[in-house]
Amino acid sequence: MRPLLLELTGFRSYDRARVDWSDHDLVVIGGATGSGKTSLLDAIAFALFGRTPESIRTGDLLRLGDEHGEVRLEFALREERWRVTRRFGPGAPEPAQALERLAPGDEVTVAVGEGPVDERIGELLGMSFEAFTSTVLLAQGRFARFLRAQPAERDAILRELFGVASLEGVRAAALAARDASRARASALAEE
Repeated sequence: MRPLLLELTGFRSYDRARVDWSDHDLVVIGGATGSGKTSLLDAIAFALFGRTPESIRTGDLLRLGDEHGEVRLEFALREERWRVTRRFGPGAPEPAQALERLAPGDEVTVAVGEGPVDERIGELLGMSFEAFTSTVLLAQGRFARFLRAQPAERDAILRELFGVASLEGVRAAALAARDASRARASALAEE
């Protein structure tokens, strides 16, 4: 997944902002403390998953005095371009969440509503919010937490990230079949 365009309205300290990364191969987000760097990363997480690494209430993301906010992210994934929109706050227009596939000259709405958008984003990215915020987007101090995590927790995150989590069921079935075959072979040998 490659972020291309991020648009913010009423998100944290941003009244309106548009950040276009589409012409850049490498991007560095820099600035003084309090300039909004983390808010941009939070906006990406919010667009994709409907929440931020700090897990604060959606109302706390709304810029002071605004009736509603909106985060819109366009991203490229496997030769396709997508746009996800999340609106929040008491005056947010409908649909509050939408995912669109952007084809040349055509926009196709793929999912509308929190559940369907969340499900489709998960399928597209192939990872959960926890895996994303532990490996792709590490909030301040989260990398150390990932390193200090119990081996089983780190292993689960890495298995999901590298796409082998779905193979666990197959692995367990193969081990069970192996153990059953060994037991049967032992029983036959004793006969």
